Amino acid sequence: MRAGYPAEIAEQIALSDADLRRAEEMLRNGCTPELAVQILI
Repeated sequence: MRAGYPAEIAEQIALSDADLRRAEEMLRNGCTPELAVQILI
């Protein structure tokens, strides 16, 4: 994922049913990758 997530977290998101657009938006709005993945999956 090119949104800026570390590879391990990007893999977790990719393997889930998470909305990838929402995942990108969360980072743009200042959410940390660690918090975003907890919220998304």
